[in-house]
Amino acid sequence: MRISPLQSALLALAFAKEVTRIPRPALQRFLWESEDEKALRHRLSQLVYQANQTADQKIFEAAGEHIRVNRDAVDCDVDDYSSAVRSGDFEKAWNMLERGFLSACNYRRTSAFVDWIEEQRIVKRSLLRRAALSAWEEAEAAQEWSLARRSAEVLLHLDPREETILRRVMRARVLAGQVREAEAVYRTFAERVDPSGGQWTPERATTTLLRNVQDLLHDPIADSRAAADRSPLPPLVGRRAELTELTRSLFEPRPNAGWRTIAVHGEAGVGKTRLVREAISSARFRGYRVMEASAVQLERKILLGPLLDPLSDPWVLPFSRTLDEPWRSSMLALVPELQQGSKPLHDPSPPRGGELSRHTCDAFLRLFTRIAESQKTILSVDGFQWMDEASIAVLQFLRRRWQRGEMTLLVTFCEEELRLGTSVARFIREEELRRSTTSIHLTALDDMAAVKLARSVAPENSHHSLAVIARAAGGNPRFVIDLATTNGAPPGRSSSDMAVPPSVRRLVTRRLELLDDDARKVVCGLAVVGNGASLDRLRVIADSTRAECLDALDTLHRLRLVDWAPEGIAFRHEIFRHAVYQQIHPSRRSVLHARTARLLYRASGDSALIEAARHYRLAGESRHASICAH
Repeated sequence: MRISPLQSALLALAFAKEVTRIPRPALQRFLWESEDEKALRHRLSQLVYQANQTADQKIFEAAGEHIRVNRDAVDCDVDDYSSAVRSGDFEKAWNMLERGFLSACNYRRTSAFVDWIEEQRIVKRSLLRRAALSAWEEAEAAQEWSLARRSAEVLLHLDPREETILRRVMRARVLAGQVREAEAVYRTFAERVDPSGGQWTPERATTTLLRNVQDLLHDPIADSRAAADRSPLPPLVGRRAELTELTRSLFEPRPNAGWRTIAVHGEAGVGKTRLVREAISSARFRGYRVMEASAVQLERKILLGPLLDPLSDPWVLPFSRTLDEPWRSSMLALVPELQQGSKPLHDPSPPRGGELSRHTCDAFLRLFTRIAESQKTILSVDGFQWMDEASIAVLQFLRRRWQRGEMTLLVTFCEEELRLGTSVARFIREEELRRSTTSIHLTALDDMAAVKLARSVAPENSHHSLAVIARAAGGNPRFVIDLATTNGAPPGRSSSDMAVPPSVRRLVTRRLELLDDDARKVVCGLAVVGNGASLDRLRVIADSTRAECLDALDTLHRLRLVDWAPEGIAFRHEIFRHAVYQQIHPSRRSVLHARTARLLYRASGDSALIEAARHYRLAGESRHASICAH
């Protein structure tokens, strides 16, 4: 369809704003220079008629002093632009804006129309700028750096010489794990604002930011961590409040440098490590030195293992060489990697039998102090509940005698795996009583956040399937991710139908190993009868006395396997029930199903008979199942 320049201008004026009618005088002023009012009305009526004829439909209609616009008759890219801005598709909106507002309209007969086009361009850019800025602020608060990066890059397109926005793009790139790209953004910006070189002086904040980025690029610790963690991190969903508290505690100014402890705790798989890694990325970017350690159950008897691992990194060597004797020799004996090019003046033996000398503790104190005095330092220990007693003794020594330098001990631990009465438990309780300690407890995600997380790793699944998976995982992020990637379809009703992820199986097996015979009988009985069982029903199925059942439930609750609510006894997460069920020997499973069926058969009601038939069938007693079914 070919339209005249004047018809094109009329369409632009009609559809540039989301309105359904436009005053006649406004259209006349934009389209023609001033002349006789009667003549202008006639010309506008002719133009409306010609436009309708060209389009072969009624786009415009005269309505007194207004022209009515049929917006459904024309597909307008201005509407597409507004929709892209509202939906957060800023890249699409920018591409449309870059093509130019009304760039194809060559009607330029009045100065009013030319000014109107320029005004609309400013309005459209302002609309995109406000939306992108709002999205940046929300993404920054939620620590969603991929979204923050996209928003900031559009802002930089709109204001390509604004250093504040440059810093936002660089920061978002780094915290999204794209350190080299952050430096490239800076170089591109510098070439744009100063093509010849030497004329542009960056603001101080920009220079500091660039230096931090370059430090990350050449940091052997960060490089080694990046090499070890090539797999992309799952998105951090539903943790805005916890991340805000953690970053505030890490980075808030302190009047006096010193020691502080931050503990992030919750059940296994709840997202403690993921939350801490997000904060650590931000800390490195802010210029903090981060020493990462991890304690694992199988290495619990290795003396000082978690503390010695980060000290084997090459960057520690210069600090160890500044220590006086006998402390330097003590550290060299503990960490052979520090002996490059030097030998200890003394030849102390490493501590044996779990006992530490005062020299060893002093050596740790002096080395860590030297490190913290040179740069704000974070010692991050994952799986703190598995720390050996010698490492705890060193930390207690450091905590009591710390005087100089800013050191933050950032630990994660599972409460259910923290054994009461151990040195680790005592250390945590003592730290929690200090005013300088921050304790952050992570709980399960709510339903909406759990479904969002599941969708991020399994977008091909239906909403119903994702909701079933999220509910089976009980909002536990690790279980949500593993279930979503393991089960392509909604789990079936039967326990044996659900594919239990290895992470859940390992955790449940570890908990079952801690149970005595009474607790094992009760947990197996609950796996067979299903959630919501009463104490009396569970006692009969487990073949336990009331006292034995109560003691068993206390143990199971402490290990975060079951919860006991007024509506009945249930596994903490549905997937736990599936995991326990699958570990019961088939012969014992049949016995438990038969016992459950007989108990239900004696109950009244059709639903109890239906359930009894199901249990008889699973017990392999088809004749009894048929009797109950009929």
